[in-house]
Amino acid sequence: MTNLTFNTSWTGTPNEFDINAAHFLVDIENAKLAAEEPPGTPLPKSNNAQLKSSVETILNATQLKSWSSYGNQAVAAGYVAGTPEKTNSEVKDLYKNATDAGRLAAIAALESNQA
Repeated sequence: MTNLTFNTSWTGTPNEFDINAAHFLVDIENAKLAAEEPPGTPLPKSNNAQLKSSVETILNATQLKSWSSYGNQAVAAGYVAGTPEKTNSEVKDLYKNATDAGRLAAIAALESNQA
């Protein structure tokens, strides 16, 4: 589980393309909220400030879901930070089959790369 939060915001003045996309996105999210049991509170969009806030809320949640998905994929793959070319199980196999000298050399190399 992540400890991070995301803070998305838009800058500039939205044009017609942006306004249409924003309303579309909020309408989709509000339909999802309405289908919940009990129904969720719809996101406001009656003025540009409300629309902007609602879009930012949706995009923050979307980023967090994506980030969490990447983290879950890394866990499922046995990914070991700093060794993207090897999964955790592959590293364990290498360690098990290494000589004592090889293990010590690997540990020393890893320790020298610590920040």
